[in-house]
Amino acid sequence: KYEYGYDVMGFLSLYVASYWNSDGSQWVYSWKYEYVNNSMGEELSDTYLTWDSETAAWRNASMYEYSYNANGDYTLNSYFSAWDADSNVWLGDYKYVYEYDVNGNRTLYQYFAGWDYYTYEWIPEFKYNYVWDDNNKRTLYESYDWKPESKLWEGQFRYEFAYDEKGNLVMESYYPEYNLNYSAWVGSTKFEFRHDEYGNRDFMLGYEWDDWKNEFKFSFNIFYYLTDIGNPALINPLPKEVLEIYPNPSDGIFNLKKQFEESTAVQIFTADGRMVYQCELPAFSNRVDLGHLKKGVYIMRLSNNNCRYSTILILR
Repeated sequence: KYEYGYDVMGFLSLYVASYWNSDGSQWVYSWKYEYVNNSMGEELSDTYLTWDSETAAWRNASMYEYSYNANGDYTLNSYFSAWDADSNVWLGDYKYVYEYDVNGNRTLYQYFAGWDYYTYEWIPEFKYNYVWDDNNKRTLYESYDWKPESKLWEGQFRYEFAYDEKGNLVMESYYPEYNLNYSAWVGSTKFEFRHDEYGNRDFMLGYEWDDWKNEFKFSFNIFYYLTDIGNPALINPLPKEVLEIYPNPSDGIFNLKKQFEESTAVQIFTADGRMVYQCELPAFSNRVDLGHLKKGVYIMRLSNNNCRYSTILILR
């Protein structure tokens, strides 16, 4: 048998299950869920209880807890897997915390991996920080891991981005580690971009990290080109989605966001212009595997009967 209860706003607040006891010729409780909702109908807690027939009482088994901001976005999602009857407290299993800016962009994603049974506190594991500009473009993305020995956050990686007035990406830098001794990020690569009137990249400067000076130094420059093969003087304004390649940096597999409708020649060059790999990308394929190459910065050139495109790839 299932029974239901509702709060004053009409939202489900109780869900009880019972089974038939043929010996006693009566219904006996089995388990139940208790729900608490806010005025918007958003669930604030979900508690699971089981029936103890010996004491004829309900016992807490587990609980989910949630919270939201004014836009209805999650700010908290936690799960408690057990109830400590002696201390009269829930024991946590995991927790997610989220924060947002005034435009609704997420600025924090933090994960707690478990519960400290001595202090009755959550144990942090990792977090991601994000910063956005006034046009909702992400300008910062960084990751930290919690170190219980030092009780400090240790940086794992950091990306920085900048954009022009049209929203085109004009700078991207990557920092793969954080130096605790100097309390500073250690960089790897940095790129600066220029765009044509269609928003296509037509020039790029590349930088590498100088370990001695702890700053980026110039490494190379590249001219992009998008041309109509039949009339090289005309720039082919291909949609931006055709040109997007992800992930980049990658461990070896690169994907084109949009597939070409014909076979496309792929050529891979080192930064100094040496071709190290070439293949044919079949029509409607969008994956290029470069896992066999050494880590570093490469130039990928795509060409078919309709367009030519060169871009930078980073193997890490």
